[in-house]
Amino acid sequence: MTNQTFTNGYALLIGVGADLPVTVLDATAIGDILIDSELPVVTLLTKTSATPVNIFALFDQIITQVNQILKHHANPMLRCNHQLIKLL
Repeated sequence: MTNQTFTNGYALLIGVGADLPVTVLDATAIGDILIDSELPVVTLLTKTSATPVNIFALFDQIITQVNQILKHHANPMLRCNHQLIKLL
């Protein structure tokens, strides 16, 4: 694997906790690795903050930021579609 730096990288890590407490530990550990790798935007949602409302709000925020980057891209199909992501 080559050593690459993401100049416009985003990570949304979700650890719901509750019946799956290890998900919080996993998301936090991955977040620590990504923060150490200097990924520009790392967001961690765990336990009570990992709600559908917060998750969708952060997806919308990331979509907006990515679309700003791709604003002048020649291929409009590369722009993110809010509805597509919300349906997933």
